Amino acid sequence: MTEILLHTSYLVAIGFCFGTFGWMMLKAEKNQTAKAFMMCQILIIIWCLPQLFLAFADSREIKYALYAISYIGISFIGPCWLMFARFYCRKETAPWAWAVLLGIGSFDFAMFLSNGFHHMFYRIFELNQIIYGPAFYFHMVFTYTCVILGMVAVLGNFRKNPGQGVHTAVMLAAAAVPLGFNMLYLSQTIKSGFDLTPPMFALSSFMMLLAVFRYDFLDIDVVASRQIFSSIGEGIIVYNRRGKVTCCNDAACRYVQVKNGDDYNDVWERLCKDALLQEDSLLKAPRPMPPAGFVLELPDGRKLQVKKYLLFGRQGK
Repeated sequence: MTEILLHTSYLVAIGFCFGTFGWMMLKAEKNQTAKAFMMCQILIIIWCLPQLFLAFADSREIKYALYAISYIGISFIGPCWLMFARFYCRKETAPWAWAVLLGIGSFDFAMFLSNGFHHMFYRIFELNQIIYGPAFYFHMVFTYTCVILGMVAVLGNFRKNPGQGVHTAVMLAAAAVPLGFNMLYLSQTIKSGFDLTPPMFALSSFMMLLAVFRYDFLDIDVVASRQIFSSIGEGIIVYNRRGKVTCCNDAACRYVQVKNGDDYNDVWERLCKDALLQEDSLLKAPRPMPPAGFVLELPDGRKLQVKKYLLFGRQGK
């Protein structure tokens, strides 16, 4: 019964990761944040997939080969998570720093592959017994450090942007749950006989999938396509329920200096401040801008006709 539940959890985790990855491939803007997030999903799939077959390994060699596939994901999940968190928080990181992090991940994987020569990664690796070596513990400390640094960056971003509470909670929980269970497994606090980390990714992947579908995570917009808008002469700005600009075409950027990720209310206040409105009453209009169209006269003499449209979902939201 335990084996059935364990394999089911692996399949669920893989399924959620595939679902999140596929949805983002179709709907997300292919920026650095989205690419790093999708890479994390791929690494989780690589980590979990061989776990489905470990119960059927009848020799040391087959078990080691399955571990080798898993360790492709395990070796690089820490740096990729940190990369995703830094990109999400819009924090600049020098290219050499990423090269060092990925280099350490590659070194860890190389130590695993060459364990037969130095036995530093595993002191003993047999079909029914595994004893870890110092290189393994170095690898785990490195991975934990990357994940914790990513969580610190997310918390720091939340202090600057309190409105991102839901996203912050989801990201922290998605990192903390597998990390916590991995610590419990390695420390033998929970003697389950199998690694609890991959099944916990099922829960993490579900939370990330929920954030993508329900809470506009990474500003995935199923209505507006940036590729279509980029060729339109009129300026178009799309913002989501949280008031963040999720899509704007080249004309809008040129007219009002707006970009993806800007706060819509800030854009509106700047327009009111910098432009000369034809009707003074509009200066007192409540935010966001009124549905009716109006004309903005810019200081250089140009005039912009502005209109706002609201889009409602099937449930009227």
